[in-house]
Amino acid sequence: MPSTGLGSIGLAFEPTTINPGEQVDNNGSPILTLQAVAATLSATNQPTGSTGMRCHVYVYGNTASGTVTIAGTDINGNSITETSPTIPIFDNTLQSNEVARNEYVTTNVYGTISASGITTTGLTNGTFKIGGIPGAKSLAPGIAKIDGKYDMYSPDEHRAIGDRHTHKVQTIKSVDVELTTTLYPNSALWVPYGILSNTLSTSITTSPGSPTSLLSSTAVSGSPLSLTTQPTAPGMHLILALTGTSVAGNFVITGTDAAGEALVETVYGSGTNPTVYTVNRFASVGSGGIVVTGFTSGSVTVTGVYGWNRSWLPSITNPPYTNTLEWFTGSASWTVPGVAWSELDLKYDVKKELSVAMKGMGQDQLPIGSQLTTPMTASRVSALAQPVDTPVAGWQCNVYFDPLSGTPGTTQYAYLMDGGIKITYPLETVHTLYNKQVYTVLGRAKYDVAVDGKIVFVDVVQYEKFRSDVKQYLVFKFYGKNTGAGNIFEVDVTIPFKFTKFVETSTPTDKYPMGEFSGIGEYDPAIGASYKISWLNSGWNPSFTS
Repeated sequence: MPSTGLGSIGLAFEPTTINPGEQVDNNGSPILTLQAVAATLSATNQPTGSTGMRCHVYVYGNTASGTVTIAGTDINGNSITETSPTIPIFDNTLQSNEVARNEYVTTNVYGTISASGITTTGLTNGTFKIGGIPGAKSLAPGIAKIDGKYDMYSPDEHRAIGDRHTHKVQTIKSVDVELTTTLYPNSALWVPYGILSNTLSTSITTSPGSPTSLLSSTAVSGSPLSLTTQPTAPGMHLILALTGTSVAGNFVITGTDAAGEALVETVYGSGTNPTVYTVNRFASVGSGGIVVTGFTSGSVTVTGVYGWNRSWLPSITNPPYTNTLEWFTGSASWTVPGVAWSELDLKYDVKKELSVAMKGMGQDQLPIGSQLTTPMTASRVSALAQPVDTPVAGWQCNVYFDPLSGTPGTTQYAYLMDGGIKITYPLETVHTLYNKQVYTVLGRAKYDVAVDGKIVFVDVVQYEKFRSDVKQYLVFKFYGKNTGAGNIFEVDVTIPFKFTKFVETSTPTDKYPMGEFSGIGEYDPAIGASYKISWLNSGWNPSFTS
């Protein structure tokens, strides 16, 4: 019996150098360009991205049933082979080739496709192509609502019959996406990348500013290796920088976490002199606790940090990332490429959680694996590590109002109770004449930020700012756990702010006078935009978006 309790959401970042969504046809690097079915073929292009790709097989016009088999490796170099279910004969009675196509999305995520690794049986007279869709990289705790739908056209004509509908056809496809979560230090880091910009306003920094040396350059041939200095309490993410190598390999690190529990993590590296990072924070690493496999030469240096610091300004020239989502509902498993976000609604309430809701549009919604399985109970999405970061509660916040001549985040305002910060970045999914039902291009308008709130009304200081239409800095600082040495997880939202409404309410039944306000962010040259977000001491390393 399917169970919604086992549902999951995974997320990957898509390349910024091509149009969003699936890499197929002339977008990006399709795995196989459209061609006649043959018994054996080699991929036109290899999968791209650090997470690898699912293969999306399209088959057209075949007069015999058959199968498609794809052989290759996963992103860790393990051999994988997958064969589609039997693909039925193409149905020529349907609206068009695209509507009638047979398709299959692999359950495996490929890092490489072997030479002559695409084989077929049957499928006589058919043509086929294979697109690439990124596999998910990280689990995104939350609740997803995804609605893929087709517009329709049904001509209303004089036909000498009384039936309204005679030939209904599909027009374009659209996919509405909503993902609701809460403010997590690590698991929600995708949010600013998805609604502000794909480029940080300043370079990523670490806490401490210079990573702590734990092992100076040491030959990997000496494996297993021991740290000469243990991570600083309560624990650190490890940075392992290789030199003198150009082959793939991995490190298996064994130690303990901040609670003293056993902790084992495997980190992989490939290419020339890679730098790799642990997702987990190690409080200690045992003697001989770093085992090296695959790297046959070179040396490694190990350092440690509490976390990484990032800041964003909204941007049109460097627009937000698009994402591929993987969604297991408890029955069906879906991949949703080309998700572009248009709205962030952050609700704060001193009595509740910090609610984060993202809304946007996807390019397509495709089932992963066989469409014939019934009942569907097993997940086919990527198996991802369970996040261990703790959500931030609503009361874990300070609010500040400061003049433009002052420093943002200096003068605390102690009377705000609840409200919201809403960032909008309007977009349009543009469908072009490309013989596709899905969108091919994204269009975006100007971005905007608005704030509303409810306060305890104790004076008219802020009302006077409303009356005289004064712009001032409004800063929200949301706080999480101490990450070490006085560093804490923190999200700062800085807004050059003007009130648009300010109302006091007071009735005999109220326990205290209350006020409600709303306002907007206005461009400020000192910041360089109408708002800014800083995400401090997160555990996600610089390769997060790769």
